[in-house]
Amino acid sequence: MKRPSQAVSELAALARNENLRRVELAWGASIAAEWTHFVALGVFAYNTGGASAVGIAGLVRMLPAALVAPFAATLGDRFRRERFLVVVSLAGSAALGGSAAAYFVSRSELIVFALAAVVGVTSTIFRPALQATLPSLARTPQELIASNGATSTFESLGTLLGPLVAGILVTVADVGVVFLVAAAALLVAAGLLQRVQVEGRIQATAPEEMPRPRELLAGGFRAVVSEPRTRLLVFLTTAQSFVRGALNVLIVVGAFRVLGAGAGAVGYLTAAVGVGGLVGAFGALSLKGRQLAVPFGVSLIFWGLPIALIPAWPRVAVAFLLLAVVGAANSVEDVAVFTLLQRVIPDDVLTRVLGIVWGLAMGAIAIGSVAATGIVALVG
Repeated sequence: MKRPSQAVSELAALARNENLRRVELAWGASIAAEWTHFVALGVFAYNTGGASAVGIAGLVRMLPAALVAPFAATLGDRFRRERFLVVVSLAGSAALGGSAAAYFVSRSELIVFALAAVVGVTSTIFRPALQATLPSLARTPQELIASNGATSTFESLGTLLGPLVAGILVTVADVGVVFLVAAAALLVAAGLLQRVQVEGRIQATAPEEMPRPRELLAGGFRAVVSEPRTRLLVFLTTAQSFVRGALNVLIVVGAFRVLGAGAGAVGYLTAAVGVGGLVGAFGALSLKGRQLAVPFGVSLIFWGLPIALIPAWPRVAVAFLLLAVVGAANSVEDVAVFTLLQRVIPDDVLTRVLGIVWGLAMGAIAIGSVAATGIVALVG
């Protein structure tokens, strides 16, 4: 492990890299928008149709992302990734603005859920394109680890601030205002990304020379299946995502039914994951370059164990602390797994492979959401 001061120095060095700084800030804004939307959608769904509607909302939000993301992510290997990120951010902002309009005009569950699917797709394909951009901006292998640590830090900040703001706004205002705030956050992300330049990036090939999306996607799947380390990492990440999907539903239902704390608690409990994530992200900056497998394995254990302990002590403070442990584990897991994937996957297929990873993850989250809804229906 490196000294904390050295980890801080590396983070400060990243801040001096204008492109990395803008990308990381845009990532934080995107994550804040995503989790702000998550809280607003969960509250809207629960108020509309109870626990079953929350599960349906999770399915609608994640299943289209699982199906579309692997295909859409291939565009990040065909065009300039930083420009692709701008377009994705603007599309997500438009969908969130449409959600706000639908809420204010008609409270239409159909429209809000349909636009949630669009938000789910854009937030999902944003991830692989951004993670595939980082190796082009990092100058050394250690800087790549540090940039992934910064990514985890900003993700934790977004996971903290987004739900926290949403929790306050659903208490003092309404869901429509939360949608508007999320849309504004993605506009900020687009503005930051517009100024990013990836030096030395090969220009997009002429349209007639471009492989078909199906061929590009097939190449990504071959890269996953043919490399044992990649295969294992993808499997474990998918399994962890199933637990995440279940947790998304359990936070909403638990806040209302088990803890009796109301809509605001959905935001505060989700923010607990962000609080722990900040601690975990700082610790992840101290990981050594070649010793990532063990932290990855340990983080998976602490991703699930605290969740299993929450029903034993159904108190808001206890749930907050246990979810903070989950957040810390999530940060370490993210830094470890994506640094490992970036090392073993060739750059020319990196975006599409990460698109497959996130597509599988979103599918697992969708299934986890439905599974949790079924468990709630059986257990009560």
